[in-house]
Amino acid sequence: MEFCLVMRIEYGFYFKQLEWHPLLLSYEEEAKLTTHAYIHLEIECKGWKKDYEKVIPRRNVDIGKTVEKAFGFSHVYKFGVKFGVVYHPNPLGALVFYKYAHGHVNDHIEKHQKMNGVGPKRIKDALLIPEKKEKELAHFFPEVPLELFNYMLIKGTLT
Repeated sequence: MEFCLVMRIEYGFYFKQLEWHPLLLSYEEEAKLTTHAYIHLEIECKGWKKDYEKVIPRRNVDIGKTVEKAFGFSHVYKFGVKFGVVYHPNPLGALVFYKYAHGHVNDHIEKHQKMNGVGPKRIKDALLIPEKKEKELAHFFPEVPLELFNYMLIKGTLT
């Protein structure tokens, strides 16, 4: 017989939701939660970005300075700025950068290496394995998964 305890406490929080709390996840699970939750919000919740900025406490996030010395991540940032992507210096901007960097940092590393005439073997060695990429993102933006988790709890989209 399987025993499942679902106990609701104040503010509509269920203990079951703890399995998705970013502090209890590996870097890989944290990155998956963040990217999948972002995609879910994009598809299912029209206007969520304006709401996110209202719900999540405002703080200054200097994304450019945070990643300026991180090979690959700095290229993602510069590429975005060059082509008009605006990473606002706030929690939403950090979330948008996190999601984009997670999916594209290796593309930028590969492109940069090819432009510098690096051979295929060295390019392959320069690419970030998933664990390294996710650990770097967690290091640069530790608040992003927590803020997104809190937002989804507040909005009732995390069950």
